[in-house]
Amino acid sequence: MRLKCCNHQLCLVRKPTVLAIERLWATIVRLGHLMETHSFRRALATALVALIQEDGQFVRVPVYELPEDMALWRQRSEWLMRGFITTSKNTASSLSEMIAFANGDTTSSTVVHWCLMGSADKPACCNTDQEALCKFLSHAVPFFSRGYETPLLYRMKGYGPASSFVSFGCCFFRMLPRILQRMAQRSDPGSECATLADALMTETSFRQPGNDGADTAGDFEHILADALDMNKNYSAQNSVRRRLVVEEISKPSFPRSVMAVDALIQPIEHGVNYMLGHTKILHDLGFLGRSHPQCGKLQEEARHKFLHTVSGNFGNTLVKEYVDFLQRGLTEAISMGLEAHPALLNQIFQLVIVCMTDLHRRLVYEFRFPPWSLFGLLDLDTAGFVQAWTTLQDKKGRLLTSRESPSDRSDRLVKATTKSIRKICGWNVFQRAEMEGLALTGDQYKSKIREISQKWRNMSPEDKSAFKLEAEHQQSKLDALAATPLPSSSSAPAQEGEVWRNAAKKLSARRLALNKNAFMAHELWTAPTQLGNSSFVCNRNTL
Repeated sequence: MRLKCCNHQLCLVRKPTVLAIERLWATIVRLGHLMETHSFRRALATALVALIQEDGQFVRVPVYELPEDMALWRQRSEWLMRGFITTSKNTASSLSEMIAFANGDTTSSTVVHWCLMGSADKPACCNTDQEALCKFLSHAVPFFSRGYETPLLYRMKGYGPASSFVSFGCCFFRMLPRILQRMAQRSDPGSECATLADALMTETSFRQPGNDGADTAGDFEHILADALDMNKNYSAQNSVRRRLVVEEISKPSFPRSVMAVDALIQPIEHGVNYMLGHTKILHDLGFLGRSHPQCGKLQEEARHKFLHTVSGNFGNTLVKEYVDFLQRGLTEAISMGLEAHPALLNQIFQLVIVCMTDLHRRLVYEFRFPPWSLFGLLDLDTAGFVQAWTTLQDKKGRLLTSRESPSDRSDRLVKATTKSIRKICGWNVFQRAEMEGLALTGDQYKSKIREISQKWRNMSPEDKSAFKLEAEHQQSKLDALAATPLPSSSSAPAQEGEVWRNAAKKLSARRLALNKNAFMAHELWTAPTQLGNSSFVCNRNTL
């Protein structure tokens, strides 16, 4: 069996969403390349220290009770925390501590710390404004100077952490845009800021060369990065990158764009983590061997994840997450600060449709056919399995000459469409009236037909006119029916009850062609979906 890598399939689903916002992907990649050099991270940390030390950028408010709006501020902080993606425990702890300390309104441009004053049994949070400032910098500098790895479109675990870092930096007191703008001013922040930034950066995973206890491989990477940064061509390239990043992130539309895309890729990131969990289980099974006590448990987990995927339930789960995003997640994002104007809302809806249709095509539709559909037999009981297996043997056990091929079905449909249909005449109406309620076969039927035929020939033109008029009425009904597509099964009896059932059935093939034409001309195909064009869907039965 050939099984496509589901992680790479998820990356392909994510690609159109990431590239939908102009220059967003390029900005995140450029900033990632800048984060690779120690000199840029040091300059970013120094600019952060200089920015926070400016008047009005950080405010400590001593209080004995927290304000009433604290519940709303905490709700937004928890929302930012949930949306942040990282595999580093240090980064997660730094983020949690920083959010807990900077407990003000994160939508403003001033970092506010509501400091609870001490009591008899509990000491104060901070004694002075300078102590509060140092505490915030001890959380913020290690977090922002750590940065992220440069993402790649085909890398499973690259874009999520990068996008969430940029999104958080734009939503958390607009720290990242303001830091980069401070760096672009090219003013000397002072030796004290640089010294404090160097001291705080030692808490990050990026150690500086020459520090006691610095790891050799990390030192070599920093020396190499600094040597590249001293190269004129590389330095000029980084200068252009920095200018383009600052120019793009400073735009008012950038924060809402990165917030929207970061929220849209959350279901895909959940899927990537699920599939990487399956990969880890397979790695552990290969490493531990069958004699390990945990082997049986790992095998059961791997089996469950595999069947969950090939049954299409995994893809349907991700599709449902996007439905939930439209119903609740988008409303929550708007309440948390996403400026949703009509153009952005329309683009978000189109991107959701793209992701849902592509997930359905890659992770649901692909597993509907053998051999993957056979795994559905595992969930049946004995009676259900026997019945399903009998049906399977009946279909697969037919002779090749008796099986109906796709060409046979198409030929039969063409024949039914092009077949000429006689119009209803007065004799047909008279015959139907005379034969109503009778169930005759063989000679009895032939005898009855001869009898009513003789009766019809002996009728006067005046008596026949009523039947001819009814025939014209019935024919007009059939002509109107032939010009309409096939309805649903619930409304078909009501529409076809006014005309002859047998005559209506002869029109079904022609009416089906009208259904296909209406389907292919539907406005759905003007929207950007990943189902393919209308001809592909009709031929492959994707929907």
